[in-house]
Amino acid sequence: MSTLNPVVSAIISTYNSEKFIEGRIIDLLEQTIVDKIEIIIVNSGSEQNEEKIIESYLKNYPNINYIKTTERESIYKAWNRGIKIAKGKFITNANTDDRLRKDAFEILSSYLENNPNVALAYADQVISQIPNLTYDQIQKNSIRKWNDYSMTRLLEASLTGPQPMWRASLHFEDNIWFDEQLEISGDYDFACKVALKHKLYHIPKTLGVYYLSPSKENKEYLIPELTLKETYQVRNKYSNQYISSLSLEGLKKKIHYYTKWSKSSIFLFYFWKMLFKIISPNRRLETREFVTFFAAKLNNYIGFKKDVIDICKSYLSNKSSYDITELKSSLNEEVSYNTPISVIIPTFDRPKFLKNALDSLVNQSFKNFEVIVINNGTVQISDLIEEYKIKLDIKLYESDIKGNVSHAKNIGLKNSSGKYIAYLDDDDWYHPDHLQTLYTFLENSKCLFIYSDALVELQDKINEDYVTVKKFVEYSKDFNRNLLLVKDYIFTPCVMHNRKCYEVAGFFDEKLTTDEDMDMWIRMSRIYDFKHLKKLTCSVRRTSDSSALTKDWNKMYENAKYLNEKHSSYGKFNPMVWIGRMYYLRLRKNRAAKSRDGSINNYY
Repeated sequence: MSTLNPVVSAIISTYNSEKFIEGRIIDLLEQTIVDKIEIIIVNSGSEQNEEKIIESYLKNYPNINYIKTTERESIYKAWNRGIKIAKGKFITNANTDDRLRKDAFEILSSYLENNPNVALAYADQVISQIPNLTYDQIQKNSIRKWNDYSMTRLLEASLTGPQPMWRASLHFEDNIWFDEQLEISGDYDFACKVALKHKLYHIPKTLGVYYLSPSKENKEYLIPELTLKETYQVRNKYSNQYISSLSLEGLKKKIHYYTKWSKSSIFLFYFWKMLFKIISPNRRLETREFVTFFAAKLNNYIGFKKDVIDICKSYLSNKSSYDITELKSSLNEEVSYNTPISVIIPTFDRPKFLKNALDSLVNQSFKNFEVIVINNGTVQISDLIEEYKIKLDIKLYESDIKGNVSHAKNIGLKNSSGKYIAYLDDDDWYHPDHLQTLYTFLENSKCLFIYSDALVELQDKINEDYVTVKKFVEYSKDFNRNLLLVKDYIFTPCVMHNRKCYEVAGFFDEKLTTDEDMDMWIRMSRIYDFKHLKKLTCSVRRTSDSSALTKDWNKMYENAKYLNEKHSSYGKFNPMVWIGRMYYLRLRKNRAAKSRDGSINNYY
């Protein structure tokens, strides 16, 4: 029986399992592909006489390897120990008290062999309360049918069962191992780690026997408190990781689905579950407890803490839940911020304009904020910033990619410490009540993103000074998600948002040298509703000379094409969005052509 290139390595961990071990070994040796199996037995300091039984098989079966530790160790440490010497392409755990159908390994390994995109496969089991019955001996009265795989079903409960098979490469290439600190939920933790990177698959066949001791000797039943604690730790940890991996559209859909059902009436929820069972008898919808838990996790991720507390309270008013109670308790821990507001100012070789912008910050009625200036040009401004250090909490950073405003703003975001983020271009300025007005609104609202109105001031350069020749309000539009796909009607200095908004939507797109704010607002708007405050709180400067940075209409045309392509899936079934996009794209193309022959209006 060759063991040079086994297909499957079966890991047996034994501790005080004398009454099961021989039946386990015989069961594995009767597999249809026994000539392609290696059996690795790890004796974790057992106090019983398994070793004598094991040694009788070692003499005749070279495909059996035996390891013994002097002290007892956890089952997951024993599994890791066995896996480290495994030679098989696929690995499975072989619990001493479980048994397999004779072709179980053949079916599981063949599926993995033929489906290289699947990393772990699992099947169904017969439940037995009689020890040491083989698959052929047991009556198939009680069958545990596991759900087909989806990440949310896995987060709800461990669904890979006691007899999965997986690729050895998960350990030796992906460095995914069993968590040896866990006593009960290590296999659940392992499956979640695998699922975040790879596909899992449910084979809807009964391939084994799971022994459920009538006296509840299984550890998860002996220590229910530890089972609840560890299961919550795993579910909570990987819920966070899964949610953060979702695309904005995927996140939006899940927020809508789980929030809606968590708030539905009990009658409607269970009516839908019953109807779904009739339509799809082989699938099971998540429990109301998990739907509530996951809805709370989703809303917490995007910063809707008040909604999370309401969701948890609503469920706990009728039922008890360890998970929801723990989650609600964790929300009582207030997040501390170094400052209420971070104002981010990218600047590009315009120290005189920058001074005007900083003066407007000195004159703010609200005083508790930090200023982050990012030098995006080549002109040295450290002396100017030094002058303001006695007036403002101000920091200066040098951009390592000069001229890239998106990169500069990202430096600002990464170094910010405020609860809220505000932006100020170096050629614009705030009115004295700007920060106070927007901050007060956000603090007293569920809204996480607010924008006000700006006064556009057209300026001509006379001698060395810029003189305003015209003032007007260009935009004062209420929030419209589809309009934002067409036209950026929100001036950057008008915005203040909770830092959660960019943590969820991501940083500024550094491929963009203009329109980076429009791109950011579009992404944020997929998750958040914006609030428009109809009040003039800042001014936007437009000059007739070359001091403005966004006058390269050729770049702006190319950036518009890039934005339309990037967000093409949004609003694609809305004819007004399509028409609007084409109109503004043609407008920029025409302006690019006019800029080349000098016939365009100088102001922008």
